[in-house]
Amino acid sequence: MTIQPMPAFRGVRSVVEVPTNRRARRVQRIACEAAVRSVVAEIQTAARIADIQAESLVASAKLREVNSLVGLAMAGHTFLTTRAQQLAGEDILLADDLRSFKELARVASAEIVVDLVDTYHRR
Repeated sequence: MTIQPMPAFRGVRSVVEVPTNRRARRVQRIACEAAVRSVVAEIQTAARIADIQAESLVASAKLREVNSLVGLAMAGHTFLTTRAQQLAGEDILLADDLRSFKELARVASAEIVVDLVDTYHRR
């Protein structure tokens, strides 16, 4: 007597085929998840780089503004010193009075610079 193979039923997969398809789907899902993680990591890295570049641009602009303001304050102080010397001439009392105005302007300029730096520090 010979053993006949069982007839295949329509819609039923063989026992060997089912694990292979599951394994293939699992491998495909793992590969897809890895690809998504990779893309997400690239996007996060690009976003971090953009944040760093933006901070650098802002810091550069702040530095230029502070330097410009300090330059104006120094030029103003130089102007006031020269003008006070011209106005006072040889008069020591007038030179002393003008020195107090010059110092007042110097302190006010310094306060303005400090306020600007403090404003930038808070942002």
